[in-house]
Amino acid sequence: MFDHKHYTPIIKWKRGERFALENLRDDQLQSITPLVEIPPFQWNPNASGVDPAFSARLSAIPPEMNSAIRGLCPLFLDFSLIDQSASINGISPITWFFTAAHQYSIKAIPVVRLYSEANFVSDVRHLLASGCDGVCVRIRIEEANRETLSIDLPSLLNSLGVKCENVDIVFDWGNKAQSEADFLAFIGLLTILPEIKRWRTLTIAAGSFPSELKPGPGVFRIPRNDWLFWKGLVSQSEGLSRIPAFADYGIANPLSHTVELPENITLSAKIIYTIDKEWLLIRGGALYGRFAHPRRYEQYRDICKQIVSMNGVYRGPEFSHGDNCINECAQGHGTTGSPTTWVTNSLNAHIAFVVNCIANLDAI
Repeated sequence: MFDHKHYTPIIKWKRGERFALENLRDDQLQSITPLVEIPPFQWNPNASGVDPAFSARLSAIPPEMNSAIRGLCPLFLDFSLIDQSASINGISPITWFFTAAHQYSIKAIPVVRLYSEANFVSDVRHLLASGCDGVCVRIRIEEANRETLSIDLPSLLNSLGVKCENVDIVFDWGNKAQSEADFLAFIGLLTILPEIKRWRTLTIAAGSFPSELKPGPGVFRIPRNDWLFWKGLVSQSEGLSRIPAFADYGIANPLSHTVELPENITLSAKIIYTIDKEWLLIRGGALYGRFAHPRRYEQYRDICKQIVSMNGVYRGPEFSHGDNCINECAQGHGTTGSPTTWVTNSLNAHIAFVVNCIANLDAI
C-alpha cells in the first residue's frame, strides 16, 4: 500500500482536526494515510438499550469523512476509545460504522490493538471476511517490548483470519521517543519483529509535543524529537531489513488523545507553527474571563504578523491552507477566528510541511 516514504498523521476526529484534513490540497491528501481515532462518545442507553445521542454523533462521522478526504486517501480507523458494550440497532459500533463508510466509498481499514477484547477482534474478523481491505495492528511500546511479541502477534492474526501481507503494522511509541536510548531500542525491535518483510506496511508513530508548557505569553521552541528520531533512523538504516514509514500526533501530545480537557479551562491565543527541527508555539494572553488580554481575539493578528515577519521560517501563503490563513489574518483580512480555527490552520500547515519534507528528504 505504501513504503517508508509516506506519512500517517494520528488525528482525533474533532472539528478542528477534521477541517485540517478537509483543507489539504488533493496532492497532499494523496500522500498520507491518516490514523483516525473515534472520540470516546458517552454511551447512556435507555431502558430499551438505545442511546439516540450516541447514534446521532456516530452517524454524523461517515459523511464528514467523505467530505474531508474526498476519496483521495485510505484511513486507519481506531475504535478503541469507544465503549465496547455500545450498540446501534443491536449492531456493534465498528460493524455499523464500516457498513456506513462503504456506502460513501470510504476506504477504511480497521485498527486492532495487540490485546483488543475478543468480541472486538471477532467483529473485525467478520469485516475482513466481508471484504474489508486488510487490518492495521497498532502496537504500543510496552507491548512491543514483551518477550511474547513473537507469539502474541501471530496469535492475533490467527484470530483475525488474516495473513501478514494484508496487515499494516504501527509501532506506537507514544511520547517515549525522546532519547538516543529510545532510538537504539527501536532498531533492536526491528531485528526481532517476526516476518518483517511480509507486512503490507510498517510504520513507527511517536509524539513529542509536551503535555505541559511553561505558563504565560511568549515564543516557545519545542524540539520535534519524533521527527528527528525518524530521520535518524532513516539516515542509519544500513543493515535494517526494512525502513518504517513516519507517523506522529500532529501538533498534539499523545496524552490529549486519551484525556479530555476540562470544560472550564481558560484558553489563550496561540498558534503552533512547524519547522524542520522544532515547533514554534507563539502564545498571547487569555481570550476571555477576568484576566483576558485587552486585545482578546485580535491577538491572533499580532501572532500571525510575528510569524510572517520571521525570515527563513514562514513558508508563504501558497504553501498550504494554514499558511494562507496566517497571511490573511496578518494582513487584517476576514475574522480572527477561534481556538478551533487555529487548531485547523496549525495542523493543516503541519501536515503539508511533513508531506513536503518526506517527499524531499535527501536521505531517502
